[in-house]
Parts: sequence; structure tokens; C-alpha cells
Amino acid sequence: MIDPNRRWNVGVLTRALKVVSLALATAACLAGMATGARAQDGFDIDTSSASCAADRAFLDSVGGQIQEPILKDFHEVLQTNELADGCGVLQITDARMESHKNGFSFGPSQLDLHTTDSAWANLDGLVGACSPQVSPTLRLTDADRLTYTKSIMTQPTFSLRQDAVLWARLILLRPKIEAILHTSCAQDAFKPLYLGHVAKGLSRALRTYAAMMKDNPALNRQERFLKLYILDYGNIQGDMANFEGALRTGSYCGARLCTPGKIDPFVIASPVKATDPIRYTLTATCWGYVPMGTRQRDALRRLAGVVAVAPPEPSTLTSQDRAWLAGPFALVLAQTKARFGMSGTFPRLERLVTDSGGSMPDPGPLMSDMEISQLDEMCRS
Repeated sequence: MIDPNRRWNVGVLTRALKVVSLALATAACLAGMATGARAQDGFDIDTSSASCAADRAFLDSVGGQIQEPILKDFHEVLQTNELADGCGVLQITDARMESHKNGFSFGPSQLDLHTTDSAWANLDGLVGACSPQVSPTLRLTDADRLTYTKSIMTQPTFSLRQDAVLWARLILLRPKIEAILHTSCAQDAFKPLYLGHVAKGLSRALRTYAAMMKDNPALNRQERFLKLYILDYGNIQGDMANFEGALRTGSYCGARLCTPGKIDPFVIASPVKATDPIRYTLTATCWGYVPMGTRQRDALRRLAGVVAVAPPEPSTLTSQDRAWLAGPFALVLAQTKARFGMSGTFPRLERLVTDSGGSMPDPGPLMSDMEISQLDEMCRS
């Protein structure tokens, strides 16, 4: 009997798996993968109608248990910002962030097995308790359990991909874990875990919002947008503690980009403004500043998802808010569209620009690939 609590050494496991032939990788591509993209990668979201129907049914069920209005909004935002229009919630996925730090993800908020402390315990608990509900052919074998261990599945997926044999083994393991997630046992057990996760995120967001309100009570006119933006930021970045620090001291200088002199310190003047959290993201963090697909473009994509549900009210924005949206923010949008060839993307964000009296500018010279690479390397340190 294999002890499921034992921590398995990746090197030992890899040597053991070397006996697997090249046909294993081919078999993974043929083992029930529903889409071409999924077959090529193994951990893309399956957007087939059957898979999405089950995912959306679960989302509707757990969404019906949410009482807090802002969390209902957040539940809606997650279906776009974390999932593929609701598809993927009962799947094991890989976001392939350019930071190379993400692990496997699952659930409505895409709990990350590498970066979220509770994620592995949640998934392992569901798998252990609910495995008997699946057919014998989909239950985890002793060989599966050698692979399905905390020491392996909580690693960054970038690292795991470097071993083709191990990665092929993980691809074969995915349908078995997902079969368990589709059981009523797993779904019933996961609902309170998800509700607890978003409630914890809300408590962090309320702390940041309270700090902003203390400095500028007039921001209550943007309450829904601000709470939702801070909630969504926290789902990928953890919290806005550094932004809160800037509220107290007037500035923030991050160790990765600001301290080495690559960017200027983030300066915030009292009273704090509704656009300051966005400005902080785009000018003071690696995620929002570096013009890459899963960095700056992703930060803008997620902002657009928030704005689709709870747009800021233009009539209550200050003249400083509007000047920033019509100027520096518009330029970031224009440069992102030019870099990635996104002619029709982000119409809601462009509307923020025009509602503020601006227009989309010429993007001007774009940051060189060499400079982007240097920034990216600094951000991975």
C-alpha cells in the first residue's frame, strides 16, 4: 500500500517513469481530450458544450447561495476573468503565466495549487473523500498516487513542463481528478470552501476600501466599482497592502522595478482618487507595468471584466481622475492594442477614455523586446 501522505522526491519519480515509452505522450493526446487545443497542451480549458454545461450548472448552484451583493458581482466577474465564460470550474487548468510562478488551478476562482496555501488541502480532501464515487477505471491507482502528491502537483507548472515524461503522466492523470470533481460528493464539499475563499477575499478588500474611505469619504459614490476591482486584484495578487502603505506614507517603491531605478516611485496625493488603485496596478507592479500577455494585457483584461459588471460613474469622477484616464491610461491602452494587434479589444475601457473627454492616441514608440525581457527577468527574481 502506498502512503498518500508521503512526500515523493521528483527526481526519484522521474527516474522511475523513464521506463514509459514515447507512446505515452501520444496516448495522452488521444485520451478523451475534447478539443484540439486541449490535446496539444493537456491543461487548457475544455470549452466543449458538455463540459461547459456541467461547469455552468455548478456555478449557478453555488452562486445561488451567495447573499452579499458585492460577492454576487464578484462571482459574475470570475466567470470571465478566471474562466472561459463559465467553462473550466470543474477542470484542472494551467494559466501559463509569464512569471512562471503559477501552479495548477481549479474552481470558480481558479485556486492555484502553488501560490494558494489552502488550495492543495482543498483539492486533496475532495479527491480523497470522493474518489469512491467514480467508476473503477477512473479511480486513482497506486501509480497515479505516486504522481498525485503535494511535492509534485504544488510545483510551478513551468518547472513540471521541463520533464516531458512527467508532464505526459500528469496529462493522463487529469481526467481522473476531473471525474472526481464532477461527482456530487466533491461539488457539495467544494461549495462551502469556495464561499469561504471569496468571503476571505472580501475581508481583505474591505480593509483597503476602508483605508481609501478614511482619506476620502466622497469615494462612497464609487463603492461598487472600487470594492469589485480590489476584490479581483486580490484574487490574482493576494492583496493591496503596498497600496495601503502608499496611502499612509504618500509613496511606494517596489523592490523589483522601482528600487533598481527602472520605474519611478508610485506617488499618491491626498485625497485618494477612484482611479488610484488602477494607476497603482499599471505603474507600480510587475503584473500591470510589464507589457506582456499575462502581465499588463492581463491586468487590462481583468479591469475590463470588472468594468463590464460595475463601471465607475463618470459624473462622479474628479477632474484628476478624468485627466489620468484621458491621458496616461489612454496611452497604455493604445500601446497594448498596437503591440498585440488588438483592434477591437477593450471597448469598455476605451469608453472610460472618451467619457473623460479624451480619445485614443497614437501609441508612439513601443518598448523594445530586449527591455521587456530585462523587466520580465527582474520581475521573476
